[in-house]
Amino acid sequence: VDDSAINRRCVIRSLSSASKKLAATGWTYAEYETIESAQPHLRRLSRDSNVLVTLDQSLESRGGILTGSDCLVWLKSIDFSGIVVSSSGDSDIGGAHLELGA
Repeated sequence: VDDSAINRRCVIRSLSSASKKLAATGWTYAEYETIESAQPHLRRLSRDSNVLVTLDQSLESRGGILTGSDCLVWLKSIDFSGIVVSSSGDSDIGGAHLELGA
């Protein structure tokens, strides 16, 4: 979940390359510009521990109201079982994301 299409494509390319090198096949990639657009998909996958979410903090450039921190609180409230990686690039935000469970 990132408001930057370039960042989303780079993350997908990196994960795809790593999965090929590790022979970890079968991954499906989905990308979203805002937390609000990602929530229905994440809710459906909340019990699946084989889910990896990369999460930016600020998504307002694409119309998002919720922040990455808001998303982490929401994911905890639905007992999300996957893994969340903070990709904000801000060490203070990264620390806050870790405290929230990323």
